[in-house]
Amino acid sequence: MTKIESNSRLLLLAILAEIELFAEVPDDAFGAGDPFVVAMCRDGVPFTPALWLGGPLSPARRMALSRAARRLATKGQVVRITEKKRDRVRLLVPTPGGLRRALALAGAKADREAISEGLFRTSWGRSLAKHLGGKS
Repeated sequence: MTKIESNSRLLLLAILAEIELFAEVPDDAFGAGDPFVVAMCRDGVPFTPALWLGGPLSPARRMALSRAARRLATKGQVVRITEKKRDRVRLLVPTPGGLRRALALAGAKADREAISEGLFRTSWGRSLAKHLGGKS
């Protein structure tokens, strides 16, 4: 696997993990204004590669992951949401194809029920949850 492919894989798996984690957010956190909860509910998965990789990233590593996000968007596997007036990625939203690919990459490690629940808790992921057999 090339470095380019591993960066794309990392992003897809990180998106999946964040959605799975979102299923576990307590209900009382939804009114508290937490930036992660607000972003997940309304817009998409916050692009936080330093958090996903466990620490500060070099500018080159962050750029490599940003380029991987752009490639995934070009392939129709995610939608990139960028900062206004800049092309810096803030959020990622998986497409049905991107979700399928992420689930295939995760294999048996993916908790489909939690992923479905996490998606259903968002405004942008409900239709994706239905693809997984989530709530109606």
